[in-house]
Amino acid sequence: MKEHTVLWVDDDETTLDVGRRLLQLEGFFVRTARTGGETRDVLERHKPDIALIDLKLPDDSGVEVLG
Repeated sequence: MKEHTVLWVDDDETTLDVGRRLLQLEGFFVRTARTGGETRDVLERHKPDIALIDLKLPDDSGVEVLG
């Protein structure tokens, strides 16, 4: 069975850490990013199955990152 990949994007370190740990416990492979720039880099190199993106990032809007 394929391990599904989740991209979790949030500028809050605690939120990222807790979310990553919870998803890993459920069997997901988790990539994280803290800014819009990091998110674009991850999306260019990897193709996550799903992305959970904070709407307010320090350098961008989560909606703009998807556009």
